[in-house]
Amino acid sequence: MSGRNISGCLAASVLAVLGAAPGVARAQVDPPPSPEQCLRAFDEIASWLPAWRVPDEPDAGAFPAASAASVTIRLDGKVIGRGDSVRSPTCVNAARSAVEEALSRLPVRHDALMEQSLREHARRTAISLELAGSFVPLRVTTIADVDAEIQPGLEGVAVRIGTRVEAMFPSTMLATRTSAGDAVSVLIRRLRPDAERFPADPAQAVTPDSLIADGVAIVYRFRTIHVAQPSAGQPPVVLHRGGRVVESGQVTSGALAEIAGQMASNLIARRWPGAEAFGMVGTIDPVTGRSEPMVALPYEQALAVVALRRYARVPGVELSSARHAQAAAAAILDDLADVESSESAPWDDPASSAMCVIAMLDRERRADDRFTMVNLFNKCAAKVRASFDPKTGFVAGLPVAARGDISLALVRLALESDALRDLDRAERAIRDALIEAGPGGLPAMLPWIGFAELELARGGPIPSAVALRDARELVWTHQMTPADADGDDRDLIGGIVFTTLANPLPSWHSSRPVAFLAAMLREPQLTEADERGGEIVRLVRAVRFLRQLMADRYVAHMYANPRKAIGGVRSALWDQRMPIAATALSLIAVCELMESLSELSR
Repeated sequence: MSGRNISGCLAASVLAVLGAAPGVARAQVDPPPSPEQCLRAFDEIASWLPAWRVPDEPDAGAFPAASAASVTIRLDGKVIGRGDSVRSPTCVNAARSAVEEALSRLPVRHDALMEQSLREHARRTAISLELAGSFVPLRVTTIADVDAEIQPGLEGVAVRIGTRVEAMFPSTMLATRTSAGDAVSVLIRRLRPDAERFPADPAQAVTPDSLIADGVAIVYRFRTIHVAQPSAGQPPVVLHRGGRVVESGQVTSGALAEIAGQMASNLIARRWPGAEAFGMVGTIDPVTGRSEPMVALPYEQALAVVALRRYARVPGVELSSARHAQAAAAAILDDLADVESSESAPWDDPASSAMCVIAMLDRERRADDRFTMVNLFNKCAAKVRASFDPKTGFVAGLPVAARGDISLALVRLALESDALRDLDRAERAIRDALIEAGPGGLPAMLPWIGFAELELARGGPIPSAVALRDARELVWTHQMTPADADGDDRDLIGGIVFTTLANPLPSWHSSRPVAFLAAMLREPQLTEADERGGEIVRLVRAVRFLRQLMADRYVAHMYANPRKAIGGVRSALWDQRMPIAATALSLIAVCELMESLSELSR
């Protein structure tokens, strides 16, 4: 996407790289060291770990020239040492800082067993190494300009004030969710502690923006080569945006089942660990291992129930895995029904009520249901019905996306009662939702409005078939294809670009429309036989992107508890947080594609 291809020779010295000022053309721009050079430097640094000491005269030939270097040491997944250096020799200086910090934080006693303890700790460590190419001046005048110039996860930023330089590497920005602009602001304030980010009187204060505008602070970008051990004892691998690029050829029928299984396992592992009936923990930050909020919202928990039950019904899922998913879904739903005093009630808002109804009607209601379960259903069903009146439409202030949830919940309530009045209400809700959203707004209500239409049709004519096909075409026009992405952005291929968002780059929200588009594949009214080939290509490409977002062992080098993080779907390739909705909707999308491919192969 960026179109910036960096080529040339390695930098002769850091001063030469930093000599250029903004707007001054350079004859050459130096790339980072090669993967082979970086791996050799990695091996040399790793050889120092058993002794936890950097040699007084390290082998200079093991380290390539680099504008900057960053070394991170993790013990059992937690960062215990990090060193960044822009001073030559950058690799040695960064390694020395990281080792010294790690040594000061190691939980060892200074006794006769100290050396043995140090060697044992060394075996539990994993190392990450980044080396930078040229520092390239940016033509920016404010902090706000920086984000548009930097490829997130691929480029770092540096700032020079006078002869002093500070840099922040892409891996640090990925792990801390720091934007390029915020990183520059942090670096400026390290160099000029008197610079205020938000002064009371900007006209009289020194700010990062004023320092940039006056040419006092020079801002640079730089590319890096990044190698890291996925975990302790593993060989280092070359990373791209903190992970490995998933190729489309890896998304096979067998791989789909494995992907779905990992996503389902991740959702199951998010059960609340305590004795309280809290259901699930909230959005996970795998870098720290913490969740925020601590308890997941009712909507997300109900959505996880829907996803797990969908997984349990997919052809090809092992019986034991299906039973495990069903049991977890039932337990989460039971906890939703038991509302603790500190929790929000599921029936407090229409969207949560709708998702609870959808989840509960994913199975047959039983006469022996507990009172709390009956209470949950009755209150949520009442809230759903109150959210739409056939005469006046949806309640005021209801988000467009929630109308899809409400419509599907009304359809399931109508099919359960089979009452003409309820069927009419559901039909009217779908039509009103589609009319009010218009062609451009329909994708925002997917997948639920699409599922509502299919379930209400019950195999008969689909009234909105044309609108759904048009929505699919609209979604695909916003999908990133190989022609849209250069080598740097090949990990974004298959993602959907939502241009209405502040950052128009693919994220986990791609899973929303894809979940229904995968179901459309097997519906003859929505996909004709001669269209299936092209649709399969686009869907596989979309699932490739969701798989790219799914945490695996290659990105786990950043995480405090890799075992609990693997299988979770990240918010974006540069945002490691894992909302429940991201994993649940991605799981539904994968399951719908598995179902469609299975049905079409019969």
